[in-house]
Amino acid sequence: MAVDAVVSVEAPRTTVAELVARLEAGVREVQDGEGWRAYLAAMSRFHQYAAGNILLVLAQKPDATRLAGFHTWLRLGRHVKRGERGIRILAPVTARRQAESEDDDEPDARTVLRWRVVTVFEYSQTEGTDLPPHPCQTLTTDSERGRWLFARLLEVARAEGIEVRADIR
Repeated sequence: MAVDAVVSVEAPRTTVAELVARLEAGVREVQDGEGWRAYLAAMSRFHQYAAGNILLVLAQKPDATRLAGFHTWLRLGRHVKRGERGIRILAPVTARRQAESEDDDEPDARTVLRWRVVTVFEYSQTEGTDLPPHPCQTLTTDSERGRWLFARLLEVARAEGIEVRADIR
């Protein structure tokens, strides 16, 4: 299997400023009910991503299911299809913080120095070895576990002063 290591060479470089502008637009788009539902659904799929990166993924590929970088896909036995354009997100560039004193509790803490643009690809943009099905289960209020979780979430929302209204269609 030949893997083309150069993907979208002709694609213009995306700057951090361009992604921040796209992020601001994404925040405006999730202000309504449908946008908010799409954002929550994306959060359930990409819980390991920061909120802003989830908005960036939604703006570029709303139907995304699984994301990984080029080399991660290779390690998983898949490769990015020729000509695919990646999804641009922001990654922190960090450095270890020096202990300010001997009493400093967190000498290994990391400080964000700046942000850089990184590219990830969605599963449909790759081919190769099939991945196992996603282990996440969808909970509904039709199940005992779903009702329990929903009740706990309502308790947390009310404790935080958040009004919860039913929007049953």
